[in-house]
Amino acid sequence: LNGNIVINLEMQVVNEHNWPERSLMYLCRNFDRLQKGEDYSDAYPAYQISITNFQVFADREDFYSTYMLLDIKNHKKYTDKFRLSVLDLTHIENATEEDKKYRLDEWARLYRAKTWEELNELVAQNPMLERVVSQMYVFSEEDRIREQMEAREDYYRNERTNQVLIARYKGESEEKDRVIAEKDAEIAEKDAELAEKDAIIEKLMKETEKNKAQG
Repeated sequence: LNGNIVINLEMQVVNEHNWPERSLMYLCRNFDRLQKGEDYSDAYPAYQISITNFQVFADREDFYSTYMLLDIKNHKKYTDKFRLSVLDLTHIENATEEDKKYRLDEWARLYRAKTWEELNELVAQNPMLERVVSQMYVFSEEDRIREQMEAREDYYRNERTNQVLIARYKGESEEKDRVIAEKDAEIAEKDAELAEKDAIIEKLMKETEKNKAQG
C-alpha cells in the first residue's frame, strides 16, 4: 500500500479453531521480506487483516479489533510495524462509532448480503458501494455463464462417451453375429457332409439287401 506497507487480506468462513496461529503465520511470512544486504530497520510494516464469519475468541464479541506487540505491564508498543486486525461478520451490531465513521459496518453487511435486494439497499445508503456491487454482479454473471458452458460441455462429453460405447457395443454385437454366422455355416456344412454319408450308407445297405435277395 503506497509502496511502503504490506497488507495481507484473508477471508475465512469456517472456524477451524486455529485462526490466531494461522493468521500470525501469514503475517510473519509477509513481514519477512528483506533481501540480502538490507538493514532490518528497512523492513516494511506488515498488517494482517482477517475477515471472518465466526467469533475468533470465545470471550470477545468485538466487531473490529486490532492486536499489536505490547509490553504486558504498561502496554507500551514494541513496534507499530507488526499488527493483526479482525473483522467479525457475526457481530456487526457491536460496531463502535469509530467503526461506523469508517463505514466498516456497511462493508461487513455487503459481505453478509444474500440477495440482490439487500445489496441494492446498501448502495442506496452508500453510493460508494455501487461500483463494488456492479462488479459482484458481473462476476456472478460470469460464473453463471461459465457454469452453463461447463454444463453444455459435460452434455457433449457424455454424448460422445455414449456414442463411443454404442459403437463399441455395436461392434462387439456385430462381431458376435459374425462368429455365430460362421458357426452356423460350419454346422450346415457338417450337416451336409453327414447327410451325404447317410445317403451313401443307405445306398450301400439297399445294394447289400438286394444282393442277398438275389443270392
